Amino acid sequence: MKKFEELWDYESTKAAFDHLGLGVHIIDNEGITILYNSVCQGIDGLDESKVVGKNLRDLVNEGIFSKSLGLEALDKKAQVSDSQVVNGKIIFTTSTPVFKDDGSIQFVLTSCMDISRMERTQKQLDIFKKANQALLRELALASKDIEESIFVSHSKVMEDMKYLARRIAVVDSTVLIEGESGAGKGVLSEYIHRNSLRKDGPFIKINCATFPENLIESELFGYEAGAFTGASKHGKVGLIELSNKGTLFLDEIAELPLSLQAKLLHVLQDKVISRIGSNEFINVDTRIIAATNQNLKSLVKEGKFRLDLFYRLNVVLIEIPPLRQRKDDIIPLSMTFLDKINQKYHLNRQISPDAMKVLLSHDWPGNVRELENEIERAAVTCQGDIINLDDFKRDLYEDESKINFNKAQSFKDNVALFESLLMKEYMRESDNLNQMSQLTGLNTSTIRKKAKRLNLDLNF
Repeated sequence: MKKFEELWDYESTKAAFDHLGLGVHIIDNEGITILYNSVCQGIDGLDESKVVGKNLRDLVNEGIFSKSLGLEALDKKAQVSDSQVVNGKIIFTTSTPVFKDDGSIQFVLTSCMDISRMERTQKQLDIFKKANQALLRELALASKDIEESIFVSHSKVMEDMKYLARRIAVVDSTVLIEGESGAGKGVLSEYIHRNSLRKDGPFIKINCATFPENLIESELFGYEAGAFTGASKHGKVGLIELSNKGTLFLDEIAELPLSLQAKLLHVLQDKVISRIGSNEFINVDTRIIAATNQNLKSLVKEGKFRLDLFYRLNVVLIEIPPLRQRKDDIIPLSMTFLDKINQKYHLNRQISPDAMKVLLSHDWPGNVRELENEIERAAVTCQGDIINLDDFKRDLYEDESKINFNKAQSFKDNVALFESLLMKEYMRESDNLNQMSQLTGLNTSTIRKKAKRLNLDLNF
């Protein structure tokens, strides 16, 4: 592998990185440091002579570094982010693997920023985000994970899911995505397509629930001129044919009529279609990704979905958890949606800490789609640049402070409900577990036990 110095003028590139205002630490695909700028040296309290040319695994084993996100990104082959305390400073770090054309890692770019003195606002996060993007642009690299921009996540469960999606993207296996409405099934399907060998081909989406039974067949398979009353005299090419050499995403596949399920099975098995009104077969090379918010196994038992088609679709199953089960994603998603709204409407909205706590505590029955809609509604209707608590719909925060006393429930269940609400309130007022311990007068182990018993995530 070519070293960093052979690809760029080392001194001038390092000098440019020294003026970026954030730490830059680059390791090669073996974990050896090839660049360590002055900001990193100041944050870590180390001279570059102790780091450059050394393997990070050795430095971690020697205790010079407590951990390394760069090595984690190298092992996972995925972008990782985390915050930690280094020399009394709160550091936010992001490590991004940069891939070569053959899919192997060329090197890992780690950027870090001291946020201990920064206001925790969208504006400051924006600065870091733009600086990190500028850094990647300076390197002029094309990483597969640049496509992460369409699928924002931070939680481990979603990072693991994206890793699986990237692995199966490079093959042509049929994929079935299950998840609640608004959880991101469509985004995941596009993510798989963009990371596949078909990324230069078309990506066609159709929601099977939006078309009546007499129209969806013509949309999928097309028709010949004069095939039926009202048909175009020129005929029509179907979406399956249009997705040739690309990907066809069939959302709400459970709504596909039984009569068409047999035709779709034929497409999956034989890779051919026949337009309505034609006896000729057309070869198609398309990958099918299907999605549903229903239990297809139950529909099979009820006779509403073909068993053979279910097995054909269920080659690779990916289940997207609802947003309430991955609350680590709420902040990055909110920031991404707000940034999009700010750019679209030329605004400079920010979310206050109290308002962000409400977003974190809400269960989001409508999942990511509901969160996006609420962020947009609050951003365009709030009076100033700061989105406060009362800019959100009342049901987002009033339900959290109201005790729904139920006489039908046992005393024990009502106490548990009140205790859960009280714990959430203390979490809102605390920045970390130690502060919550001071506020409640409970030691940290007791708090953890209570949270586990009440099925609460200790999010601060």
